[in-house]
Amino acid sequence: RHTACPFDGVPFTTDEKSRVTSLDHLYNQATLVSPLLRAKVAALARSLEGGVEHVTHERGVKSAQRCADKVLMCYRGDVSRVCDAAREKLLFQDLADMARCLRCLLYDHEVDVVRVKDRLTTAGQVGTGFRYVLVNLRVHTEEAVALHVEGHVCELLLVPKELAG
Repeated sequence: RHTACPFDGVPFTTDEKSRVTSLDHLYNQATLVSPLLRAKVAALARSLEGGVEHVTHERGVKSAQRCADKVLMCYRGDVSRVCDAAREKLLFQDLADMARCLRCLLYDHEVDVVRVKDRLTTAGQVGTGFRYVLVNLRVHTEEAVALHVEGHVCELLLVPKELAG
């Protein structure tokens, strides 16, 4: 279903002709896709009726400095590996609601789930002890296609309230 514009780089891809190679390009895409991601996540939270809280990041986009630091320190200069420049978070009352949310994402025709990482279990924790499920996804709405950002990989954190820290 996904077709990238040849002049629009797609993060997190091995397709060389659509690969993001500039931090400016990545950040511009993240800025454009962020309100679309926020709207999609807000609608998802409303559809789950009560067991979920949408926690928006103030800007919805990771700072340009933090993106640059990550590119240099974590990805050896490969901008295309950054897949959390546009991000949102949902807090859940229980794991059943979180599982329903994952099912909704997987069956949503306007979302392409790229990766799901379990960081709930002890083995999946990051060094801070913060536990969550990380979902990397692409927003594939008509507006995203019109803006040529349907290939941009975003991050959605699914966090149980009792483990939110």
